[in-house]
Amino acid sequence: MNRLSEEWLETDKVVLYGWGNIGEKCFPKFMEDFNIVSIIDNDPRKQGEYNGISIIGADSARSILQSNKIIVLTGGKVYKDIADSLRKMGLQENIDFCSVEVFISEWYWNKKGQNCLLEVHTAITMRCTFRCKNCNMLVPYYKEKVDYSFSEMKQMYDLFFQYVDYVFCIALLGGEPFLSPILGELIDYLGENYSDKIDVINVVSNGSVVPDDKTIEIMAKNNVLVYLSDYSSVISYQPKLMQTVEKLQKNNIKCVLRDIGEWKDFGFPIAKPVIKGSDMVEHMKTCAPIFHGLNDNKFYYCHVAWSAEKAGLYKLRDGDFVGLEDLALTEKRKLTEQALGEMESEYVSLCRLCGGCGEDNLSIIKAAIQKE
Repeated sequence: MNRLSEEWLETDKVVLYGWGNIGEKCFPKFMEDFNIVSIIDNDPRKQGEYNGISIIGADSARSILQSNKIIVLTGGKVYKDIADSLRKMGLQENIDFCSVEVFISEWYWNKKGQNCLLEVHTAITMRCTFRCKNCNMLVPYYKEKVDYSFSEMKQMYDLFFQYVDYVFCIALLGGEPFLSPILGELIDYLGENYSDKIDVINVVSNGSVVPDDKTIEIMAKNNVLVYLSDYSSVISYQPKLMQTVEKLQKNNIKCVLRDIGEWKDFGFPIAKPVIKGSDMVEHMKTCAPIFHGLNDNKFYYCHVAWSAEKAGLYKLRDGDFVGLEDLALTEKRKLTEQALGEMESEYVSLCRLCGGCGEDNLSIIKAAIQKE
């Protein structure tokens, strides 16, 4: 797990390439540690300035790109496309540029001795207001719904932060997280005890449940960012969704409303997917999630794999996760290796049955079609 050239350890200037949600999560800590020369993004709507740093297109930034280390703030196909464009300029991966997850995993460890992760997701309930046939967390296929208690979550995060020095984003989801009675209490606990180890806490919701006043108060206090997936083009709940948006905005809680019309069809568990790829390792790395799962005192490269087993649909093998309860403090880098897909088993076993989110999955379906 030493991909970056030694020159990265000596740099104090970087260029950030690809501006969006990942960039905003990483920006505060990067500002502490680097002189950010510029932000590159080819979308004219994003160009301008962010916190005093110019955002410009790649065409006008050639000299900047060729004279500075570049952190690419994207994953999956977008990262591949940006990497290809940088190679055409004569730049080399992990020497001149690298992915944000590789950078976070290696630079902070080699330079500061910090074990850092980009984004970690925890499902706090598997109850939901919808029954989406192709739900990526497989919610309609649970025989028994799952609700985690605060004590279970507290124990898990206390254990987790024995091994991890910093997480750029903790995302709490479900199911529908606003159905969980412990959401506010858990956010408060993370904020009070681990604010120095977490950049931002996200809540990922479909917006169909208006959060109560106490949860709103706690989210505002802890600067929580709420992502709302809008499925109102398929499911008739727009008035409730707008109530949620209005309540969040009224209380100065930042929320991002995302109109999601299409999903990748994983195939699993409905049918065997058609996977076009050379092997399972390549298939997994094409999927390449930048977020990873933390549930049941285990850390997962793929959160879907956790949910498949939790729902009773699949039995994972040992290499598909890292068990925190069995981990020695001297082995904490196993979490980072898992996040980078460098597990002993080479790939997550569920990859054989799951079409994944990568470009090799050509099956696109309408989002949020309800299961009968």
